[in-house]
Amino acid sequence: MLGNINEYIKYVKSTHDDDSIDRLNYVYTIYLLLGFAITLFMKNYVGEPIQCWTPAQWTSFWEKFAESYCFVENTYFVSMNSTLPSSPVVRQNREMIYYQWVPFALTAMALAFYIPRGVWKVLSVNSGLTLGEIMSSARKDAKNKKAEETSDALRPAFEHCVYDPTSATSDHRTYLSNLYLTMKVLEVVNVIAQLLLINLWLGTDYTFWGFGILRDMLAGRQWQHSGHFPRVAYCDLSVREMGNINNWTVQCVLMVNMFNEKIFIFLWFWFALVSVFSVYSLIKWIYRLLNDNNHQTYLEDLLADMPSTAQDREIFYRKHLNRDGILLLRLVDENCGRIVASDIAQKMFKPSTTEVVASPTSE
Repeated sequence: MLGNINEYIKYVKSTHDDDSIDRLNYVYTIYLLLGFAITLFMKNYVGEPIQCWTPAQWTSFWEKFAESYCFVENTYFVSMNSTLPSSPVVRQNREMIYYQWVPFALTAMALAFYIPRGVWKVLSVNSGLTLGEIMSSARKDAKNKKAEETSDALRPAFEHCVYDPTSATSDHRTYLSNLYLTMKVLEVVNVIAQLLLINLWLGTDYTFWGFGILRDMLAGRQWQHSGHFPRVAYCDLSVREMGNINNWTVQCVLMVNMFNEKIFIFLWFWFALVSVFSVYSLIKWIYRLLNDNNHQTYLEDLLADMPSTAQDREIFYRKHLNRDGILLLRLVDENCGRIVASDIAQKMFKPSTTEVVASPTSE
């Protein structure tokens, strides 16, 4: 399992056909989750996640058996001021069913954070552009070469977005932008869903789980009273001795819950922060790609060194860019710098202005 995680980590890297919020979701969050998962895998399956206080007549083999059994079959929490419930049903309802599965759950959560990125990476190829390779190469070139040379390498990608009136699929100029917005929506859905799942899985009554647990800690209400991530729990097991079946209740220390508590408190606030940034990023990109006034303002900024009118820029946008072209310019701006994006726009703008001026003369 650990080997598979290490192999997976190798593929979690940015090819810079995205923005910083995308990388916050599918790079940094995944690294955090897999790092926690590996730590707990080591603690659970290499160290000693649980230790139980067994009767004096039990041998060390029986003690090992009890600890393994209780870790697998769940323990239940009862505060020190309360008596143990006599009903087996009540005890079963109080069982904590999460702590054995935490490393697996963290790994699954990491995989879920990669789904939006996977959708973008797989489906963007249908546009005919290998954006990841193009942007990674351009970004390396931008560090070592002049902006002019980098923009020359990127221009074929923009020329691919030029409107072709003879094509029956001319709407492909919006395919990448629609797909990118879809990825943004999936990122928001994923992180909010994971926040809700933490509440559901840990079985607390708090609507905002992280704030509730933190408030308990600051108020001095520790696990002994709240029952959240208890360090001491109980376990029932049956032992066959001399042909008789004896029922025992042993008290166990769940050392792994010290790690679980800190990890989930941190993750809850991290997810809350990522969700805020992801919602903001989605709104920002919707405005960038779907608002015509924003296109005009952005192109005016990129073409600041060239004389242009609003009509020229509108023709340039409709004929040479459209939403996919604006998306590519924005991504170049994010990853290679404004100078490179401006140089690309100015070089593509020259032929469009020439056509606009020459057309009345030709008539």
